[in-house]
Amino acid sequence: MSKYRQPIDDLWWWLLRTEGVTAGFTWRGAGDAMNLTLPRDLRARPTDPWLRLATAVGARAIVQGEQVHGGQPGAVTGGPLGDWLVLPQCDAVICTVPGVAVAVRVADCLPVLLWVPSRVVAVVHAGWRGLVADIVPRTLSQLERMSFPAGQLSAAFGPRIGLCCFEIGEDVAAKLGALVGGEQHVTRRGHRWFADLAGLVKEQLIVGGVRPEALVDTGGCTQEDTEYFFSYRRDGGDAGRQVGIAVIPAGAPRGMSAGRAPGRVLVNAHQQTTGPSYDYPG
Repeated sequence: MSKYRQPIDDLWWWLLRTEGVTAGFTWRGAGDAMNLTLPRDLRARPTDPWLRLATAVGARAIVQGEQVHGGQPGAVTGGPLGDWLVLPQCDAVICTVPGVAVAVRVADCLPVLLWVPSRVVAVVHAGWRGLVADIVPRTLSQLERMSFPAGQLSAAFGPRIGLCCFEIGEDVAAKLGALVGGEQHVTRRGHRWFADLAGLVKEQLIVGGVRPEALVDTGGCTQEDTEYFFSYRRDGGDAGRQVGIAVIPAGAPRGMSAGRAPGRVLVNAHQQTTGPSYDYPG
């Protein structure tokens, strides 16, 4: 029996449906029915778990980052789009298009959802390498440039490897310890070092201007809770993935588009690319 609360149904660990945003975190599902790994060929028909997820949030398309454990955010501000879009080299995705969801795949890293109802949704893939690469402050800076200051944002944290289990080497401890919040959230137990990803990200968001009362932590340790979550550290390279996802409902008023032309995908401040999909490298 899990020491955490149970999922709310056979799809969702946590779900928010409110005016202007739908956001949630999945769990592995009975019999691993909700293994949301990304298909290698994005031109193929989406797998059933992805179709079910898209239907559940009312999305006509799902946008994700390639997730290379780096510090690059990307943004989608127009269409048309196919069923899939993967932004190369990105570990955070921002979207202002109603009906187009953003998603982040995780098996131990911290999934972060950000939103301003009816205006913008974003996801962040926050592992230790991404934190060292400043993925959180860089995403906040991108949102600020798009006219979404941090003080307007709400945020939610999903299941991740917890402080109880996230043992790190001394070299990683030194890198994380140098970040905002590092002194409080990188700890030593005898000769072993441990880190609290959620604690580090919370500190970075608050320092970046997000209001503490706008943060929700849904809990759950991916490594410890075998019943509900996939874990790369526990299960190895064949581990499945759970997902954090957010969407502006298709009926919501259109948010700020930052002046981008329809059909553009903003990869960074200096590069734009178009196209309905990308082949995801194995």
